Amino acid sequence: MGPEGGHIRAARRRHVRTLNRLKGAALVRSSDVFHAKAVVADPMGGSPRGVIMTANLTREALDRNEELFAVLDAAEAAEAAMVMREALWERATHELIGGDLRSCKPLDRVGRAETIWILQGGSHPQLAGRLAGMLGGDPGRVVASSFGWDASHPVVEWLCALARGGTDVTVLARKGRPGAMEALRMLRSAGARVAGFTWLHAKALVTESQAIVMSANIDSSGLGGFETGIALDGERASRVRAAVGGWADNWEFELSGGPGP
Repeated sequence: MGPEGGHIRAARRRHVRTLNRLKGAALVRSSDVFHAKAVVADPMGGSPRGVIMTANLTREALDRNEELFAVLDAAEAAEAAMVMREALWERATHELIGGDLRSCKPLDRVGRAETIWILQGGSHPQLAGRLAGMLGGDPGRVVASSFGWDASHPVVEWLCALARGGTDVTVLARKGRPGAMEALRMLRSAGARVAGFTWLHAKALVTESQAIVMSANIDSSGLGGFETGIALDGERASRVRAAVGGWADNWEFELSGGPGP
C-alpha cells in the first residue's frame, strides 16, 4: 500500500473515532457529495459569525498544511448558515443514529438557499460562473491553488489558454499525486509555472483584483458536489493574494518542462 492509501486509512480511523465521540451529543448527517468546509456560530442570532475554509477539521490541516480561511461578516455568515441548513435537511443521505449511519430522506420543508455572497457548487452554478468571470478578459497575474487537478476540468482549459496567450500563470499543487500529473504537465506545456508542495491543500484562485477561497478542487469531483466558496476583493483579496503569492515564491518543488515530474 502506497503513502496515499495509508493516509486514507488513517483518516478513516480518525473519522470513525470522531463519529463515536459525537453520537448522542450532536446531530450528524452526511452525504457522498458533501465537501464544503465552513463553520458558523450563532446562525439564527443577531451576530452570526463564521469562516469559509479549505481545511478539513483535522490536526494536520490546522497545524501542517498550506490552507486558507476567509472570515465572514454577519451577512455572509447568515448566508453560509442557510446553505448548510439546506444541505443538512434536504441533501443528506445518512444520519448518525446510535452508533450507526442510517439512511435518511429529505425533509422537503427547507427551501433552496439562494445566495449573494456565498458561492455554491453542484446544482448551484455560482462558483463555476465566478471562476469563469475572473479568468475572462485580462485578469493580470493569476495564481491557482488546488489539492486535486484534472486535465478535462474547464478551469485547467482556461488557465492553459491564458498561459498560451502570455498571461503570467502560476499553479500550486501537492506533490506525489499521480492523478494530477496529466493536468499539471498540460499547464506546464502551455507556459504556466507549476510549483509543488509536500502538504498543500488550499483551493483558491487569485487575480490582480479578486480572489476566491473555496472547498472545491480543480478536478473531476470539484464543482459537482456540495461545495462552498467566497469571492473577495479589496483588502481581503489582498491578504489572500499575499498568502498564495508567498507560497508561489517559496515553492518546494517545481515541474520542469521535460517529461518527468
